[in-house]
Amino acid sequence: MFSLYLRSKLIFLLGFMLLFVASCASSEAVQYHFGIVTTSIEGRLKLDPFVLQKQKVFILVDKEQAQLIKTVNGRLTYRQVALVHVARRGKFFVPFDNETRTVKLHIFARGYKVINENFDRTMGVSSYTFSPKLEAIPHWEDTYYLTIRPLILEYIAEPKNGLTTTERSYLNSWLLEMNKQYKK
Repeated sequence: MFSLYLRSKLIFLLGFMLLFVASCASSEAVQYHFGIVTTSIEGRLKLDPFVLQKQKVFILVDKEQAQLIKTVNGRLTYRQVALVHVARRGKFFVPFDNETRTVKLHIFARGYKVINENFDRTMGVSSYTFSPKLEAIPHWEDTYYLTIRPLILEYIAEPKNGLTTTERSYLNSWLLEMNKQYKK
């Protein structure tokens, strides 16, 4: 009985230390709220409201989800990708489904550095608040052709990732718009 009590206290202390270390290592733009398990990511982009009204800002959400099937190497996983549109005031919301283990956010805005952030399902964290500041970069067209375009084309080309036809056509039209603007 006494050893069970010590074990539970030790597990509690290890969990608390893990949360403390995770909070120290996280980005300044990411905050978290205590709870049982992660259920959502919400945030607000730090960007001039005029820019948000003038251009398309969107987020590609790449979720790694676990299946119930176990193998020798662990559970089988699959990717589920979705497109999230940023509201006019820069707000966005991404739910953390029960099967989701990891979420990768890719935030795109023309003329600004792409923001990539990873979030893990964590015991003791109910939700994350992510408020990144978008940084303008000179010669954005080079970044577009070298990194952004190949990344988006990879998501469009993969049929198993769960993007809907509407989401694929939105991404295709955005790419066409950028290609016309930066003819190379």
